[in-house]
Amino acid sequence: MCAVVNLAGPSAQATLDVVDAAGRVAQTVETTVGASSLEQVVKHWDDIADEDPAEHFGQVDVTLPLANLAPGPYRLRVTASDGGHKSQQEESIVVRAAAPSPIG
Repeated sequence: MCAVVNLAGPSAQATLDVVDAAGRVAQTVETTVGASSLEQVVKHWDDIADEDPAEHFGQVDVTLPLANLAPGPYRLRVTASDGGHKSQQEESIVVRAAAPSPIG
């Protein structure tokens, strides 16, 4: 899972949760937010009229093993906090059963 977060301070932490359909946390990974900057690709100069400084962003980049989860719907929830500020975003996913191996 990769996410970009807006940083107000240098020591932000992130928690990534895999939440099942019943709202139970099936898996949690805690990590630090790596300081980073964004590189803007401009298609039209009008697109940068409200440009935000790119130096105050951080990146969360974590591998979440899903193999031990039962098939079904889940939500990936990332929560980032620098102590004074907190942000949370969710994205829906579906874990499918492994396809049977071909017999050969």
